[in-house]
Amino acid sequence: MSLAAEAAAVLRRRAAAAELGAAPPPAAVLFNFCVARCDLRGAAAAQLAWARRLRAEAPGSAAALAQTADALGARPPRPRALRPFSA
Repeated sequence: MSLAAEAAAVLRRRAAAAELGAAPPPAAVLFNFCVARCDLRGAAAAQLAWARRLRAEAPGSAAALAQTADALGARPPRPRALRPFSA
């Protein structure tokens, strides 16, 4: 297993086990990691898993509904720009 695959697996486990109010949201970290690795399918899967978890764990709270709407909305979390390595 490559280092990138191992890192993605660790991030997936953290996203699944983290509390909903964790900051920064582990699902967003996983999303940014997948986008940085050009794994758009993995990024979409991370967003979908996060939205489903929000809906399942806290369906009645207004904050959870707002987070779900944001996760499923038109604008996913923006990936952070990575600084180029200095030569």
